[in-house]
Amino acid sequence: MKYILNTSMKWISLFGTFETTGFILGTFIALLFKYLNRQITFAIFFTFLTIASAVIPLSPYIWVLYLCAFTIGLGAAVYGSATTVWTVELGRGSKVPIVQVFELSFGIGAVLSTMALKPYLIGEPSQTKGLKVYSDNELVIDVNDVTERRSRLMYPTMLIGACIITIPIALFIMYFLKPYKEPKVKGEDNTDTEVETQDTHYNNNNNNNYDVISKKLFNRKETPRKTMRLLFALEFAFYLVFETTFNKFSVTYFQYSPLKLTAEKATELYTVAMSVYTAGLVLNILYPYRFQIKNIISFHYVMVIIGAILLIPGRTSLPMLWAAMIVMYMGFSAMYSGIIAITEQHLDMTNQLSTVFLLFRAAAVIPLSPYLWVLYICAFVIGMGSSIYGGFSTVWMIELWRGSRVPVIQMYEVCYGVGSILATVALKPYLVGEPNHANNQTMSYNNELEIYINDVVDRRSRLMFPTLLIGASIISIPMALIGMHFIKPYKEPKLKSEDSHEDSSQSSHEDNAIPTKLFDRKETPRKTIRLLFALFFSLYIIFETVFMKFSQTYFQYSPLRLSAESATEIISVSLTVNTVGLALNILYPYKLQYKTIIAFHYVVIIIGTILLIPARTSITMLWVASITMCMGFSAMYAGIYTFTEQYLDMTSRINAVFLLFRGLFTLITPFIVGNW
Repeated sequence: MKYILNTSMKWISLFGTFETTGFILGTFIALLFKYLNRQITFAIFFTFLTIASAVIPLSPYIWVLYLCAFTIGLGAAVYGSATTVWTVELGRGSKVPIVQVFELSFGIGAVLSTMALKPYLIGEPSQTKGLKVYSDNELVIDVNDVTERRSRLMYPTMLIGACIITIPIALFIMYFLKPYKEPKVKGEDNTDTEVETQDTHYNNNNNNNYDVISKKLFNRKETPRKTMRLLFALEFAFYLVFETTFNKFSVTYFQYSPLKLTAEKATELYTVAMSVYTAGLVLNILYPYRFQIKNIISFHYVMVIIGAILLIPGRTSLPMLWAAMIVMYMGFSAMYSGIIAITEQHLDMTNQLSTVFLLFRAAAVIPLSPYLWVLYICAFVIGMGSSIYGGFSTVWMIELWRGSRVPVIQMYEVCYGVGSILATVALKPYLVGEPNHANNQTMSYNNELEIYINDVVDRRSRLMFPTLLIGASIISIPMALIGMHFIKPYKEPKLKSEDSHEDSSQSSHEDNAIPTKLFDRKETPRKTIRLLFALFFSLYIIFETVFMKFSQTYFQYSPLRLSAESATEIISVSLTVNTVGLALNILYPYKLQYKTIIAFHYVVIIIGTILLIPARTSITMLWVASITMCMGFSAMYAGIYTFTEQYLDMTSRINAVFLLFRGLFTLITPFIVGNW
């Protein structure tokens, strides 16, 4: 399509983004099945999907291609939600899930469609095979090599579309001959009052006797029903995002990989893998007679992992790539229907639940598009998560040490320091920095350097290992919190202050002669003082944030022109000093007041800032300035919170104001730093 529309792979790849957007909106349409006839709605949107798929080669402009992608996503969401619940309803009470037979039809269709497309594919022109592919996926194409691809693709896509259109036509006919009626499920989603009063329901047999039928585990009132539905949806999404990514991009990747396969060869590889997948689907119809669903899923999940590992040597070895594809797709064969089946064993699969599954799947696919706007989304999500993390963890630490001389928040800061050191040490060997020739270039006002193509390296793959390693380490924290929620859930301590119960607080303080903190008293300018504390906090934090975020990059652009490795080394050593300072600050409160500790470290920061001026041209002064600065930083964050806590109770709302001010001030930092 990039040749048909005369554009780059960068813009063609946005097809998946628009498709995912349509998919997300389509999940909300699926929620309306309660008010709309599912059969007729399914038929209408499946018709849209078929037409949009068939006319893709006719797209005269890129925006028409995006519109087709959006329509396909919209129809796919309605299709997925309707068919999943439909097949589950048909298979309810049967040992073999009908959804597996449904998946078999998908496998057969995938094989036939790829076989139909294969003879009409051209792929990249032959002379591009020796060119290096860069991060923007753009290749310099000779106009003479552009062929009339549109007409070649028309026949197979129209043929496939003509086959698929029979499904919505059949649905329209069935609607008038035998309209669909939703079966009644005696579960939480349909008859909520029954779930509230009993954990069993009754089945009337032919003799008018009643058999007691146990209600599914997570339909029972005493179980965490909503939590389990979300966890099942999360499991479904994590698996589906992997399978979807592999299915969508594997053929293209094989052409751009070190093996540089042709489009025909890559399609042949995919066709054989899909044939193995289809054979696996047939076998999975038989497995439930001998094995439990959970065992089937576990075995095939291991196969998926083995296939993923084999893809590593498969980058340079064609036999290993064949083996990886076959093992991977054999593993895929049981997962989709298996997850649906095991979910149905524990709770009723309803329209609403199926929609949640698909919504999670769509949301998980978004970050796979490797473009600048995705970086902005990641930054937004990181910032949103950081604010929640900072708001909760800070108040949590203060609640733990309230009444103690040594703040627990300081130990928490030590952990932050240790993590900063380990993170920079993990990243350092994988950093590339600016190309060597750029060191002698003069920078323009906007800090842009002209980069030679010969200096472009594959930075993305170099950064994947350390970032995934760091992410895997950090993910243990939310996992531990989820575990703690079930083992020992958090309960907010009661504060005798103005923020919780002002009237009872005043009488309680008077009766027990416990003085309220100065700026919790009614006669003081409480709101003004809180804003001043928040301003004090944010003005300091904006300085520390700018230095920590941009110093490493600045060292590479400064007159010293340090390499990425040298700049990281300075930061690593400085953070080590910062961590030592954090440890020392656990001891200082036994001898010194907090205002004295803050004042001393504030002076150290000022000295470090002044030393940065001669450090622009002296590596020795840069080391001294960075170390001095980070030593000063070591007491400030925890010190400001501790100092604030001495005068007023630090609640979640007050901490939210602190973080709001910090965020507002941080917004302007890129504009300040960017020009300097």
